[in-house]
Amino acid sequence: MESVESNEDLDFFNNNFKQFIQTSCPGGKDTLFPPIQAITNIPLTKREKSDLLNAPKNKSITIYDLLLTESQLIQNNYPMSLDDEDKVDKGWVETKSFEHEGSHIFALDCEFCQSNSGKVLTRISLINFQGDLVMDLLVKPDEEITDYLTKYSGITEELLKDVTTTLQDIQTKLLAIISDDDILIGHSLESDLNVMKIKHTKIVDTSVIYEHVRGPPSKPSLKWLSNKFLNRAIQTGELNGDGHSSIEDAQACLDLVKLKFTEGKYFGLNVGEMSLFKKISKEFKQDDFKSLFINYSDYKYQEAYNEPIENKVQVEYVNNDDEVVEKFVENFNEDKRFTILTLRELEFNNNDRFNCQIPEHYNGIRDSKSEEEMNELYKTLNQRLTTIYERLPQDSLMIIHSVIGDAKEMIRLQNIRKQFQKLEREGVDVTKLASEDSWDFDKLQELYEATTNAKKSVTFITLKE
Repeated sequence: MESVESNEDLDFFNNNFKQFIQTSCPGGKDTLFPPIQAITNIPLTKREKSDLLNAPKNKSITIYDLLLTESQLIQNNYPMSLDDEDKVDKGWVETKSFEHEGSHIFALDCEFCQSNSGKVLTRISLINFQGDLVMDLLVKPDEEITDYLTKYSGITEELLKDVTTTLQDIQTKLLAIISDDDILIGHSLESDLNVMKIKHTKIVDTSVIYEHVRGPPSKPSLKWLSNKFLNRAIQTGELNGDGHSSIEDAQACLDLVKLKFTEGKYFGLNVGEMSLFKKISKEFKQDDFKSLFINYSDYKYQEAYNEPIENKVQVEYVNNDDEVVEKFVENFNEDKRFTILTLRELEFNNNDRFNCQIPEHYNGIRDSKSEEEMNELYKTLNQRLTTIYERLPQDSLMIIHSVIGDAKEMIRLQNIRKQFQKLEREGVDVTKLASEDSWDFDKLQELYEATTNAKKSVTFITLKE
């Protein structure tokens, strides 16, 4: 966003703020973090971290404490609806309710090969909660396989030569074993279910209940989790071409879930931070102190706030900036003493500069490029901020944070490094790369400088009189 001092379409700032503070967005020396993430999360003290990790060990949890919520299922792209006629026509099915004896918890893992249209199922393994093998079948896809991916799948043309089991056969078998009330355990199980065209919503996903050290959106690999928490090497077949064992992977998922029962819900999660709203709820115990959070599609926030202590924060999700203002006007009142909201239309229309991820459900203005179009966006932003400000009661403190840096050069250098490191891992002789594709100390320093520029931001603070 250009300087507010030079943009007459943003006179809201000149009318209500006497000065601004030059600030820097959060991040490391070579990366930039979303400001909203830093704003809404507070670092834990050593004592708080210790209490959080140790307390769950004294409180038993069940498999139901680990189930993905509806919003987590949506965020992780699990199949949620078969209302679309196109899905039914393409052979989608869903689990049904029925009574059965035996286990009601199963761990599932699949192996896939590649076809022209994408992944196809070639092996499925299912074990029950006791670790007994319920199903282990090879599957012959309807489509021609273009790449057996043997290094990972362990599947070869010879293995499938006499196989007659089809995807439809697997669907029938699974729906006869698994009720819609049963629980499926797996690692990034949405991939398996989408390829098998099966809808099931009682899910425990080890890529969610355990976190990557970098935090979301990165996800830990099953191989890494098994090695770190189970002290067990899996997927070693990648080294000799034998591929993965879906039975072994399903067992690892099951054991990782069982480990949570003894170590606690927060075991394997990054617990270095606490929700700002949760912190406020603890510090201000008055019944009349409530908060409001209006944001786009970061569903993970909702899960943390639904804990009992979080009943003092109202979370609203939006599809565009007009809805942000509407939700604020509709829900803000005197008992909402702390509010955070995000206006992102201008950011989404400067995507070449900010390299932001635009939510799929965003339905506001996009692709504005001309000076006239951008000026209209500034005018609209000015009106939205004015509406919000006018709604605030007297003595309200208003803080606005805006990124003004340009992330293009940082992203370019990060991509060069990522590709260089990938080639290194694959055994390519990187000394023969062209200078623009190589990575060295000088480029690292350029990345540090580009990141510093990308972090540039301004913060405005005013007290409404």
